[in-house]
Amino acid sequence: MGQWLQGNQSVQIAHVVGSTIQITYAGQWRKVPLQPAVIPVGRNVSSAARVLRARAGVIPYVDRAGLLGDLEGWVTAGTPFAGLMVGGRGGSGKTRLGVELCERAKVAAWLCGLLAPSADQAALEALIDVPTARLIVIDYAESRVEQLDVILPQLAAGATEQHPVRVLLLVRARPGRGGDWSAVLRHHSDGLDAVLDEIDVPVVLESLPLDGEERRALF
Repeated sequence: MGQWLQGNQSVQIAHVVGSTIQITYAGQWRKVPLQPAVIPVGRNVSSAARVLRARAGVIPYVDRAGLLGDLEGWVTAGTPFAGLMVGGRGGSGKTRLGVELCERAKVAAWLCGLLAPSADQAALEALIDVPTARLIVIDYAESRVEQLDVILPQLAAGATEQHPVRVLLLVRARPGRGGDWSAVLRHHSDGLDAVLDEIDVPVVLESLPLDGEERRALF
């Protein structure tokens, strides 16, 4: 089990390597359906390519066009609930961006991680109800509409200024007509559509090309 972090005066957070994240509050421990953003490779890694994976946490992050700094400001803004969509083709850096943002939020003792592909009702309720700040990254969001329909309206409804919620949606599907990246998530339910209506204008990574200095740092 990883080191305990203090979420706030009443919540403790433990990052369980390679698994879900465990929290303790109100005298009980509970699992939440979040995976640690970074899952380190072992000492006997068989392929050097594994250290290049977005969640390996080995290669230093290159902040393209200051986007990470902008997202840190988005996380710490005073609104109870906020969502943001990041679009782009595979390999453009969406997952790595989400991982790095989680690492920054973890330093501030936020409960953060990548939403697990599946979770039982008790784990979902723990994530929705826990009285602490939360950053939830949802990778391949376009393939998880039914899960989003269950969790996003409840997260939005339960967020407060004291215990804010931020949701980062990572989308690979091409945008619909008019460049709407959220089109692939819409028309499943009125509740989900209402949350998507409040999601910030998508950031498209292909529209933020690396400049010369960033390219040299990356390579």
